[in-house]
Amino acid sequence: MSLYDALGSDTLSTLPSNFLFFLCHSTLHKAWAARRSSKAKTFSALEEIALGSIAGMAAKLVVTPISQITVRQQSTSSRANKVSAKVRGKAPEKAQEDSDSEDEEAGENSITQICNDIIAERGWRGFWSGYKSAAMLSLMPSLTMYIFALLKILLLPKSKREHPPIMITFLTSASAGGVAAALTYPLILAKTRLQSRSSSGKRQYTSATDCLQKIYARYGLKGIYTGLQVQILKTFFSQGITLLFKERIELLFILALLRARRGRLGPLAKA
Repeated sequence: MSLYDALGSDTLSTLPSNFLFFLCHSTLHKAWAARRSSKAKTFSALEEIALGSIAGMAAKLVVTPISQITVRQQSTSSRANKVSAKVRGKAPEKAQEDSDSEDEEAGENSITQICNDIIAERGWRGFWSGYKSAAMLSLMPSLTMYIFALLKILLLPKSKREHPPIMITFLTSASAGGVAAALTYPLILAKTRLQSRSSSGKRQYTSATDCLQKIYARYGLKGIYTGLQVQILKTFFSQGITLLFKERIELLFILALLRARRGRLGPLAKA
């Protein structure tokens, strides 16, 4: 079950994050399209990435506190699991001492305790610690959306670009997410390290730049990309499923609106 540590808070962070991003992205798209002087139907790469980044920053501002709690839960659970592994095979008295330590770790893993720890360490602003690097990471969903749109243009005829087949939607969106994750991974790593804490509870890094510099000094360039394969795999499936559901929900919503309009026009046509 340790594979699913912090699943609840992570889900609570992911759902509003995705919803707010797509809502802001759609709103900004429509607003910018209305104000453009150009008659071109498609946006340039710079416009797409800029609009997506602004939408991402707005979404991250809301969900960063939840993300903080999620990372703390995962790091605390990791320490608790290590203590649990040490308890097995020890003498009864020593095992009891380590078991008590494990119980303390479990208590630290509660959302209330984590919130109290964050406030005690950094005040209310601590909930938005790492927002700067998270805001920079808003480049990732904007890159994903742009690469997704680009792949549809390159791979599909015009007639199928608006609502492509399910498997094509999944593969193109998943591939776009994987590429975006690879391009922005150093920022992802810095954000995670900034939000986590050491076993002593002290801050290890002062900023994203400080974090990356220390990792590079100790492990070299390879250290900055540690865990990249797992991140790409995670993003491949998460972005593939997310954009697949987004496309299908949008299609169902449009069909429902069309049916509702037909239902209203039906009695008028008969009259």
